[in-house]
Amino acid sequence: MLGYTHERGCSAFRMQPRWAEALASSAILFSFGLSLPSVAHAQSPDADEPRPGVLVNDEVIVTARRTEENAQDVPISIDVLSGDFIDNANITRPFELQFNVPGLVINNFGAGARFALRGVGDEGGSGLSVATHLNGVYLGSSNLAVSRMFDLQRVEVLKGPQGTLYGRNSTGGSINFFTARPGTTPGGEAEVAFGSFDTVRAEGHVDIPFERGGLRLAGAVSDGDGYVRNTADDRRFGEDDYWGLRGTLDYEFTDRLSASLMVQRIEDTGGRGQVYLPRPDFLPDPDDIRLTSITVPNIFQSVKSTNANLTVGYDFGPVQLQSITGFADNVERENRDCAGNPVLTGCQREVFPANYEQWSQEVQLSSYGNDRFDWLVGAFYFDGQGDDRFRLSIPALNPNGPLQNNRGETSEEAWALFGQGTVRMNDQFSVTGGLRYSEETRGVAETNLIPAVPTTLRNERSFDDVTWRVDAEYTPQDNVLLYAGVSNGFKSGGVTVDRLPGGDFDEFGPEDLTAYEVGIKSDWLDRRLRFNGAGFYYDFKDLQVLTTTFTNNNIIGQIDNAAKVRIYGVELQTEADLTDRFQVSGGLVFMPEREFVDFQSADGTDLTGNVVSRAPKWTLTASATYTQPIGDWGDLSARAEINHRSQFFFLKENDPVQAQDAFTLANAFLRFDPADGPWYAFGTVRNIFDEDYFTQVGFQSNPGTPTTYEVGLGVRF
Repeated sequence: MLGYTHERGCSAFRMQPRWAEALASSAILFSFGLSLPSVAHAQSPDADEPRPGVLVNDEVIVTARRTEENAQDVPISIDVLSGDFIDNANITRPFELQFNVPGLVINNFGAGARFALRGVGDEGGSGLSVATHLNGVYLGSSNLAVSRMFDLQRVEVLKGPQGTLYGRNSTGGSINFFTARPGTTPGGEAEVAFGSFDTVRAEGHVDIPFERGGLRLAGAVSDGDGYVRNTADDRRFGEDDYWGLRGTLDYEFTDRLSASLMVQRIEDTGGRGQVYLPRPDFLPDPDDIRLTSITVPNIFQSVKSTNANLTVGYDFGPVQLQSITGFADNVERENRDCAGNPVLTGCQREVFPANYEQWSQEVQLSSYGNDRFDWLVGAFYFDGQGDDRFRLSIPALNPNGPLQNNRGETSEEAWALFGQGTVRMNDQFSVTGGLRYSEETRGVAETNLIPAVPTTLRNERSFDDVTWRVDAEYTPQDNVLLYAGVSNGFKSGGVTVDRLPGGDFDEFGPEDLTAYEVGIKSDWLDRRLRFNGAGFYYDFKDLQVLTTTFTNNNIIGQIDNAAKVRIYGVELQTEADLTDRFQVSGGLVFMPEREFVDFQSADGTDLTGNVVSRAPKWTLTASATYTQPIGDWGDLSARAEINHRSQFFFLKENDPVQAQDAFTLANAFLRFDPADGPWYAFGTVRNIFDEDYFTQVGFQSNPGTPTTYEVGLGVRF
């Protein structure tokens, strides 16, 4: 089935070509444990000034509830990846996070991506179902959400609806990125590495403290060849070509008033999102999933993004005021060959360019540290604007010119009021409740440039919703937390410029998800053993689902609130310090049910019983880390990890051709830190056994990375 969809940044869902995909399910494997990031013992810039995201006396400090807390005290499932872990594992793209977070699936989609967390993802609708934030600023475009990563303090993955404190598009959860903050002593770090496909990577930072604050400058750059080869010539695609610069300024005006400003620029010409191959059954060589057949001479993809945020805090004593102001823009240009599928011979897709710009303002007033009652209230405003020019040519379908040639615009305005409070009934039992009112207006306009007299379609619609959550916590003894909660999230309805058969615009309403979770968080044996577990049940109604049809040489996409979905499963996490030198960890998410329980698609097909997309039955991680002193020279650390997921489908139709079979990735990391001296050396090997897997499968496919290695040196100063 030929389908399309193009996210223009944020908001209003805009139809533009994409190839419909499908997924499949089955597989079993069992393991248990906690995600490996917790094993990476991150260090704060100064040992006497612990900061969020670092281990302090075996605690991981997070801000999942907009205040600093031990992750073990927060009554929701959280995976935390420290900045050191991300650096040591050479994770430069959000796409790679999924292999260290059980239950998370991310698929390349052009310059952006699609996210699913515990089976909750977008089936084609008003935006992503897993929200992303950078330093507390909501990112309205998936292109912004998957920008290259460098010099991070931590990443927090919050599982389950986060509609109260995080609001829009957080139905499945929220992924929160935090950049590193300036240190209080002068110094820095730099490293350079050489790896597979002649890739050279360098990154570093420098801290410049002053009397009442500090400045941190950070940068990263990478250049190399690609891992996808071409049958027609010697070109390669899928390279790691990008650069980024960031400046962060912290300043304390008084003992009560402080501010932090972050500005960054990232330019990515690596083009991993445009490395499209034919569908698996049309590959030039069925035994080589990284061989393509691109004929268009000037294939490229360029994504440039700018982010800025200003956080200002004032301490009134009993209450604290915080203001978060955010700005971001993104510019995408691309020219793609549709690569190999016979019906797509000569196909060419051009974006020149797609622009997106957003700004947001959030204000929070909170009172924490009270013996019996903590509370937070806030207000949020968001404005996003997008415009693009898009052209698609498929000679087999229209030999006389482009099949589509459009200019489009999107607009999105949203505001919300929210509050959350925790009441401590006694030293062991507490209850948390939260409420949020959200209102959004979405507009689209599209001009068809093909006719002699261009025609323009416009549409706009507003939506509002109330989201809430209730959590109960019980601490029967020190280092053991039992919790239960019920919550929901908000993903608004949307509009498209497509017309339905009756001539009306296509409009669709919000989704409705109610989620239930019970769990335990516990530390044992003097905190040398950690075990966390959770059971969850999701009841989805009015799920937004895209159905695409091809009529009169036109690709028509229709989004309906057609589906009811039921998802339930368990999540287990553990880590153990077996000795002072040897640690193991692991985690799994098992979802025996993640199905459409009532679904008639827009074209009349009954898909009841099909598995939702990007929802493997099993996902798991496991790792082992060992540190060995080498005489008086220093410490040699080695870690091995595996990441497994069972078979899953890429779209709702569950076509076995358009699916990903079960696969397992194995990685290894080696690092030497001398006893004396500011330098260190490291080496990594990823996908050791050269496992074949896809990051996207539809009418075309996108292959995963083969075996890669990297060796490098670093220096602290």
